[in-house]
This record gives sequence, structure tokens and C-alpha cells, in this order.
Amino acid sequence: MERKSSLDKTPVENALHIPQQWLEACRSAKGYALLDGAQWPQAVASNPALVEVARIQLLDGTPEHEAAAYGPLLLDISPTQHKAAAYLAELQSKKASVIWLTASVSLAKLGEALQYRLYPTAPDGDALFLRFYDPRVLFDLETTLSTAQWTELLSPALSWTYWYPARGFIHYYRKA
Repeated sequence: MERKSSLDKTPVENALHIPQQWLEACRSAKGYALLDGAQWPQAVASNPALVEVARIQLLDGTPEHEAAAYGPLLLDISPTQHKAAAYLAELQSKKASVIWLTASVSLAKLGEALQYRLYPTAPDGDALFLRFYDPRVLFDLETTLSTAQWTELLSPALSWTYWYPARGFIHYYRKA
């Protein structure tokens, strides 16, 4: 299935770097990162600089609020936060668990828009839980969702960049 959003597949030898596409996109937008919350305790223990980063737990205020500590975290991170960004790059090289975003809106607005996308409605009316914040799931959603659904999922952010080790590239999506 062809996509209307742009897709840049940049071969890299490893993910142990901050994605260049994200750094370039941050010149004209705010930088954020989506992180699997299960990684947070280890991340903070290994890199105390992360404690200072503003963040939102996307499961707060949802039916899964009791699991908020293990759900997705949206981090307000700029390229000037070198230690925090470098640690996230190191983390992504070990496990596909970071999605780098840029957006023109605040942390709270982006968090609200992404939280809404966690709960799409199935054709039969049932509520679903969509793990788009996991790079391994996001990769497969590109071919699973219709073009309209894919565009709607990506629309809160200007760009999405993530490392997918099984394929060996960084995928970069820019809102069309």
C-alpha cells in the first residue's frame, strides 16, 4: 500500500546516535520523544539528567491509569539537552523503545492528541488500545491502516523518527 506521507529510509550501521532527521526537524519545531514507560526506572537510574525533563504519562486519566507507570511517556526534549537525548539514543540501540517527534504545539497539547489516539474504535463499536508508541507496532501499522487512518494517527506531530532494528533503517515520517 502506498502512503501519501513521505518516507525516508536511511540505512545506518547502528542506532547509537540521535537521528539526524529529528535534529534537522527541531530547527523549526519543538522536540519530543515517546518512550515505553517500562524503560523509565532504568533510564532515570542510568541517567539522572532525565529527571529534569518535563514529561506526561499518556495513560494518566485513561481506563488503564493504574498501569500509567508502565505505559507510554511523552518527553519534552530538545537537542540542547545533550545528555538526555544521547541516553535515549543509547537506549534505542538496545531496544526499539523510542520514537522521536517534532511538533508545533506544547507538551500538554501533543500529549492530549496522542492520548486520544490510544483508543480508536473498532468497526463493531468496541474500544481498542493501540500501541503506536512502540516502534515495533508503529512499523506494522503503516501497512495495516488505511491511508486516511495512517494520516490521522500521525497528524499530531510534524515528524516521527524511529529505529527499527529488524529492518536496519530509521523511518522518518513527515505530515503531508
